[in-house]
Amino acid sequence: MAGNKFIAYEFYSSAKMMEAKEQLNFQDALQKAFNKKYGNLPDQLIPKVGIGVDGDVNASRKLLKETLAKQRDKDSIDYGSALALCKSYLNYKTFSQLKPHIVQWVELKDKEKFITDTKDLKTKNGNTLTITIVRKKENTAPLPSSLPIISTQDLLMLFLAKEQRSIIM
Repeated sequence: MAGNKFIAYEFYSSAKMMEAKEQLNFQDALQKAFNKKYGNLPDQLIPKVGIGVDGDVNASRKLLKETLAKQRDKDSIDYGSALALCKSYLNYKTFSQLKPHIVQWVELKDKEKFITDTKDLKTKNGNTLTITIVRKKENTAPLPSSLPIISTQDLLMLFLAKEQRSIIM
């Protein structure tokens, strides 16, 4: 798996295969596929699963309709348009069937495994910085009482470095 970029499609395709192979309804197959895949994920990817499965159903539906509308009254379709149509259909189909169930399951699994602590900090120039700390429930070591002072520029550089590293992984 390449990070969590395509994890929603992995859940969907696994559920569809289980649905056909084991004669399950889609929701049961999706639950089974989710539990299997989520249980095998490395710890550093688990907190990002929610982002990967939280696709915008309305936006994907709108894009699918727009892509279809461009092909109306045409006798043939070029390769680029066919690819765009397939991609928009896949996005809509995947997220419309996953979203009602899987977002809740991710939240429940995350609550079972992690402690999430969110704090708002005011900066010197009046902006609010939200810090979210996610750690395993087994980690009972106390958190530091104060965070080191980090400039916004340094924080941005840390964020960009982390994002670049997660893209490479």
